[in-house]
Amino acid sequence: MDAKGYGDWWTHEGDFRPRKVTPEDVRRAMDGGLRSMLDAQERQVLYTRVGKWRVSTVFLVLDHSFGDGVPLLFETMVFGESDAEPCWRYSTVDAARAGHARVVEALEAGGIDAACDLDLPAT
Repeated sequence: MDAKGYGDWWTHEGDFRPRKVTPEDVRRAMDGGLRSMLDAQERQVLYTRVGKWRVSTVFLVLDHSFGDGVPLLFETMVFGESDAEPCWRYSTVDAARAGHARVVEALEAGGIDAACDLDLPAT
């Protein structure tokens, strides 16, 4: 198996410190041995309910920079009773945790409009 096809894919060993996927990782994942790639619970960094909104921060597995800049491997989204589902992406778990906290604070202070106005750094 060639690693070339997995260049934008990442995993972690339970600590959310990302590393690039190798062909061996793919074999382990297919055998059920690398849960961080396939199991949604293993990819959940933080989850918070704020009134009618749910704030979810996850490890994405696939680099969402798509080769344009630093890898974007984490994402915070807000779900709830609104057409807006804002999204922020980050390159590190520390930035993702800090961003999640800022989104929660914005929702508590001013609702979805305040959250949508946030300009969070990716790193």
